Amino acid sequence: MDNPAASRPLAAVALFLHERAAATRAVFAAIRAAQPSCLFLIADGPTGRPGSEERAAAARAEVAIVDWPCRVERLYAETNLGCRMRQFTGIEAVFSAVDAAIFLEDDCLPQPGAIRWMSRMLVRWRDEARIMMVTAANPLEEWRADDRTWHLARYGTAWGWGTWRRDWAGFTAVAPDPADAAMRTQLAAILPEPSQRTRHLAGLAAVADGSWDALDVLWEHRRLLRDGLAIVPARNMIDNLGLGAGATHTGRATPIERLRRAWPASDIDRDPADLAPDDAFDRLVWELRSGRHSAGSLAMWAGRMIARGRAVQAMALLHGGRRQFPDDPALTDLAGRAVAALGRRS
Repeated sequence: MDNPAASRPLAAVALFLHERAAATRAVFAAIRAAQPSCLFLIADGPTGRPGSEERAAAARAEVAIVDWPCRVERLYAETNLGCRMRQFTGIEAVFSAVDAAIFLEDDCLPQPGAIRWMSRMLVRWRDEARIMMVTAANPLEEWRADDRTWHLARYGTAWGWGTWRRDWAGFTAVAPDPADAAMRTQLAAILPEPSQRTRHLAGLAAVADGSWDALDVLWEHRRLLRDGLAIVPARNMIDNLGLGAGATHTGRATPIERLRRAWPASDIDRDPADLAPDDAFDRLVWELRSGRHSAGSLAMWAGRMIARGRAVQAMALLHGGRRQFPDDPALTDLAGRAVAALGRRS
């Protein structure tokens, strides 16, 4: 039987590439498999560091041939704009031409069906003003996947994502003043927990002073101030190839980041009960980002590590967790399971 979802046209896809030829090759292969009818190839210029011109040329060579029926726009910068400005100017160009688009970086590998799933969500929810973003990335790897295939959240990860021109219009790559009193009051209504606001404002300050060249911090800030939400899949669909050496922002991959798996997209959508943000999901994402894990978060990740034969990493995670939560029975039980798993291996 034909799959009606597979016959629907895809949203435009934009690929950001720079100096990572091997990663670009992998992500471009995933785009080729989806065969969007409109493709934007966006590249920053060489950095001036030794070998940069050669690496940039090699990455561009990986996308030289588009061998399916497709409108192709190549937006290649001659000079280096930096990550934030190249992404901003690239997205501006995309939305001067189309109403909705999916954005992939050269280190964000979508699993089979992920591009089509994002495209489907962009069509389905284009008239829901509060939904400002669709992402194929779930930083928790999996969340409540037994009864739904997606949910809404305040925190959306820009590792394979899409949005509409309506939500991008008027966006700027200039960081706001983190000390602005009116903005802080508005943010407090959206993020009532002080620790979450503190971390968010620290990110804004880092972009403002130039120590963090990231656009996604500003894009998240825009969504938060507008009380906007992101569609997040119950199961992660993006394999981040950019963790560790050679990464732009994540030079050291944590054991949790190395553990994270990705799944193909489902053709069947099972909706959440309502269109409210999942506060429990957002809380765990904040804990993951900040490294300030609750006992429940530690138990979730340690349990997955043990189940996948990573008892040593689980023990390391639980060592600090049990010092912080010495009376938590779940952590005590997991520590016992990790020791038992190590004993079976010896």
